[in-house]
Amino acid sequence: MTNPDHPAEPRSAELLATGPTETSEHGGTPPPRTWAARLAAGTIEPRDPTHRRANLARDEVRVLSILCQRATATGSGVVVKEIADRAHHHGLRLAQLCAAQDGEDPRSNFAAVAPVEVHSVRFKHGPPNGLPFPIAGMSNEMPYESTRFRDLSWAQVDQYLAVWDDHIGRLVTTHDPHIIHVHHLWLLAALVAQRWPAIPAVVSIHGTDLRRADESPHLQALVQPWVHRFRSLITLTADDDGRVRNSYSGVLPPTKPLGSGFNADLFRPSTRPYGDCEKSRANARINHSMPLAGSY
Repeated sequence: MTNPDHPAEPRSAELLATGPTETSEHGGTPPPRTWAARLAAGTIEPRDPTHRRANLARDEVRVLSILCQRATATGSGVVVKEIADRAHHHGLRLAQLCAAQDGEDPRSNFAAVAPVEVHSVRFKHGPPNGLPFPIAGMSNEMPYESTRFRDLSWAQVDQYLAVWDDHIGRLVTTHDPHIIHVHHLWLLAALVAQRWPAIPAVVSIHGTDLRRADESPHLQALVQPWVHRFRSLITLTADDDGRVRNSYSGVLPPTKPLGSGFNADLFRPSTRPYGDCEKSRANARINHSMPLAGSY
């Protein structure tokens, strides 16, 4: 189902209803008039809402966060969960859009007390609201069933962009965000930059997105024209600025290294005597189990 306030782009209604009906080759140049071709050429029509920022004076900043993976099990998934669980403490009203496997309840990945709105694109679900293949993973080996981006056909990339565009468009209308926070400098970041240019957007770089850019230049070419549009790129280290410039050319937005945080409820000094901890470590080594971590 498409958003009635934002009519579907040409071909998207067909894709959402039936899925790809052709076999597209991998790599090279996307077929003409497809979502991928129009993303690279900048010919997708912007969909900027006219009612944006209507209630900013209420001291509440509305954020739309977008993650193309599950909000669990991976580094970026855990980061998204931890941000969502704490956003309301900082005056942020967060709507989270993430990927989910068919049958999964994505809300269960977040703290029950966190007032975050959780929405998902379902994989192995099929149109009109989902995608028929496993989640496209930002790593080539994911801790759950996944599809490698480099293995997606152009028809699948087309369907991927159409379905995510429909979900993002609905949330832009209903949540009316003041800012969009995209995780991973990849396809969805490029889609947001072209589709909603009047809404400030920032991108968190997690490293795997840069590896995908180096590995799949045919998909990197879809992202390249839009990198300059973001207000800033959030990185883990200052060294990531050079890695971004190795992957993308031209005038780039400023990078802001924030480092990695940790959950102090999980990782904290142990209350057990030091000798007991050392004895536990020794037993772990003797039993050839994994080294102890976390509270130790």
